[in-house]
Amino acid sequence: MSLRYYIFLLFCATSIALFLFLLILFTVDPNTADILQKIFFFSSLFIVLFGTISLVIFYLRILISNRELIFANLKPALRQAFLLSCGIVVLLLLNFLNVLSIWEATILITATLLFELYFRRGPIPKTKGRSRWQL
Repeated sequence: MSLRYYIFLLFCATSIALFLFLLILFTVDPNTADILQKIFFFSSLFIVLFGTISLVIFYLRILISNRELIFANLKPALRQAFLLSCGIVVLLLLNFLNVLSIWEATILITATLLFELYFRRGPIPKTKGRSRWQL
């Protein structure tokens, strides 16, 4: 599949999720909502955030790289958008459950940052022959 097809699918899914999110936001009363409505709210919010952030990061990465290796920018943009969207939705969910404090938020943000740095580092090169730790 081509890059335009991926971007088009991502844009369509984000648009549909935005419509559903706005529909839930303006029609559901959060005080009387059941668990299924809350699940739909947070899942549609995640899809909207994921799609919007991934498109923004993708186009920013293209502008920074001077339009070189455009397809190579898609996978890191999707990964970064996924991590950022998960972090935002988890923070909002913890706030909704009234269990969010500054310490939980700090731990979640640090874990998300470390997870992204782990993927950014790349694979560890293998040594030929014996390891330097072997005698």
